[in-house]
Amino acid sequence: MLLLPIALLFLRRIAHELVSLNRQAAKILQTDIDGIAQTAAKTAVQSAAETGDSAQDATILTELSDSMAEMKRDFEWLVSTSMIELAINMASTGQSQERIAKHTGISTSELDAIRKVAKH
Repeated sequence: MLLLPIALLFLRRIAHELVSLNRQAAKILQTDIDGIAQTAAKTAVQSAAETGDSAQDATILTELSDSMAEMKRDFEWLVSTSMIELAINMASTGQSQERIAKHTGISTSELDAIRKVAKH
């Protein structure tokens, strides 16, 4: 009987850490992507000015931008999947919607959808 409260405390701590890591990673990722995009844009403009080959540089810049956007989408998908799993686990332990929303950042309407899917 003592194990259940300990397990709940442990799960709460993990949830708190996941939310914290999610926020930190999102900030770091956005900063890195913005910095890389700015550097790439400056480099492409300088290169185009030096070589006069702006079409090739524009293509390279577009490919780089698309690649970074894809990485960002993949990362956001991974984080959202983790948050959904966490929300399902918290709901299965009887946590309130407000508490789940606070810990995961998932909206109430999304929580309703998750609960409906988790029941089936």
